[in-house]
Amino acid sequence: MVHKRETEEPAETREKYYTAHPRSPSAAHRPRVFFQNNVWVALLGRSIEEGIAGFGSTVEAALAAFDAQYEGDLRSGTLRHSAGWRSDSL
Repeated sequence: MVHKRETEEPAETREKYYTAHPRSPSAAHRPRVFFQNNVWVALLGRSIEEGIAGFGSTVEAALAAFDAQYEGDLRSGTLRHSAGWRSDSL
């Protein structure tokens, strides 16, 4: 049996999310979105360990989690960009 979340069209869902949240970090940075180990992942960076990631049971949930993680890292000064620089080094 194929679950709905596995057959979701992530590109269309992402665009709807970006339109609904035009000032969000995900709309600005367009993280990569993929389905892995039964969870949607929104990732900016080379890897989950090095980048900023959000996880969710839907594409929208993963993007919302990504936005929360990005904003939390930005506030705490630990935002690490995929190019290797940190927000606290500016």
